[in-house]
Order: sequence, then structure tokens, then C-alpha cells
Amino acid sequence: MAQSAGYNTTLKVGGTPTTFTNEACTKITANTVYRITAASKRVIDPDTAVVVESDPLANGTWGVVSATVDYFTGTVTVADQGATALVRVSGKYIPLLTVAYARSADFSPTADELDVTAFGDAWRKFIMGMIRAELSFEVVSDALDDLDGGGGTLQTLVDSRDTAFIEFQPGGQGTYLRFWAFLRSVARQSPVDGLMTSSLQAVLSTRAPAAPFSESTIASS
Repeated sequence: MAQSAGYNTTLKVGGTPTTFTNEACTKITANTVYRITAASKRVIDPDTAVVVESDPLANGTWGVVSATVDYFTGTVTVADQGATALVRVSGKYIPLLTVAYARSADFSPTADELDVTAFGDAWRKFIMGMIRAELSFEVVSDALDDLDGGGGTLQTLVDSRDTAFIEFQPGGQGTYLRFWAFLRSVARQSPVDGLMTSSLQAVLSTRAPAAPFSESTIASS
């Protein structure tokens, strides 16, 4: 990836899951991998059943097929449906809301160090354990600002103690990082000679059946 100025970074959180029905897909890999064509509907709600249908002869005869779903990119993998097949998906998608007035973000994945040093070892020995990651970010506003026109705020995400969907693209190009996280804290600063800011801490979690984490170049808008 070429160099990129930090101000091009994008940071988005998930809004209220919204129903979509018979959403058209584009073939990605010969007859087996398909992706929702509408980029804004590619983040799929893992709490809602996803129905994948195929029309093998493109003649209006649809049937439900088994599929592996990538909830972060709206991609489904099915058995070979044939060269003329059409595929569509129904379920709920998560609209992504830009975090207004964000001005800094720090994404920090780490692995636990597990000490396996034994008697007789002159140096400590380690193996790597489980992975965790945190995202901290700052907004030049109050965490009570409405994100979606419906009363959803960053503070609400903290108070709800529920996981929020987050999309982070450092530098605004190349790889999108997508994951579920708990917003665990919000701190407000109001210096007499500066701007009011809100600093938030998020810790990654999981939301089955979605994968824990996604790193891809597939756009969601």
C-alpha cells in the first residue's frame, strides 16, 4: 500500500440491522463464490437467519441452497451452481454510520505471552497464547451526539454493554478492519484553553456465527 495521510482514515460503527430480501449477488469465483452486489448491504447481521437461493438456469426457478457466509463482506460460498446460475440472499444487513468528528484512532492487537520456563533453563521461555485487541479513538464532540438520527450514540453503546460492529480503515485506503467490540469506557476532556473531546476504549469480542475478525479490501459503501 502506498503512503497515506492519517486524515483519510475512516471509522464507522454499526447501526440498527435492517431487513433485505432477495438481494442480488455478483459471481466472484467460478460458480461457487458470490458477493452481495450492493456494497452498503454487505455487512450481514449474524443474529438473523441468512437464506441463500440459487436459480441455476436463470429462468426464474429459485431454490434454497446451503452456503458458508462471510458476515463481514456479504460473501457466500456454495456448491457449484453452473455457469448460468444466479444467486440471491435474504436476511438483515448492518448499516454503517461514520463516527462524526473522529480525529485519532489506535488499533492494538496483542498475543498473550505464556511462560513455559522450567527448572534448569537459563533464559525464560515463552509460547504465544490467545489473541486480544483494543481500539481507542477520540472524537471532538460529546459521546452523546446522535449518530443515526434515531437517538443512537457512542454513550448508548457503552451503556448497553452489548457488542457493536466497527469498521476501521487506517489511512482511508487498502485494508478494512472489521470486528465486534465492547465499548467499555468513555472519558470526556474539557480543557479551559482547548476543545471538548471524548476518548473511547473498545475491546474486541466475538459474535457467532460470524468470524472474530475480518481483514479485507472489500468495500462496504
